[in-house]
Amino acid sequence: MEFSKEFYKEILTDELYQALQGKSKTNSSKTILAITKIYLAENKGKREDTKLQAYKWRKEAPSLQLDIQEVLYVLCEINGEIANSSGYLGAISDRSKQLIFNKETVGQNLYKQIVADKHTSLKIKFFTDKII
Repeated sequence: MEFSKEFYKEILTDELYQALQGKSKTNSSKTILAITKIYLAENKGKREDTKLQAYKWRKEAPSLQLDIQEVLYVLCEINGEIANSSGYLGAISDRSKQLIFNKETVGQNLYKQIVADKHTSLKIKFFTDKII
């Protein structure tokens, strides 16, 4: 976003970045509108087309001057992805800490979950051997 900041210094402020910290995509969009009074670029159409357009804007943002609405769209998308990954990594860390605190293996932990609730899903439950 540093490249775009050269063109939109009055909009892409440190205050905006601070206000977006840790927010989901939806909340980022609302925050951007509240602070800047600018709507994000519209990206409508078939799912594949909208994904390609979003990737195109993301690719162009570091080297081409995009419209401010497109820049804000990219900022919102990236911020939402960061927020999602932080929650995902935090969940992995929490599960791994449970193993250490309870002095149990991954298998023992998963077995306890099944005993507690036979309908619990064990799909895609990652653990790490290092605490994050």
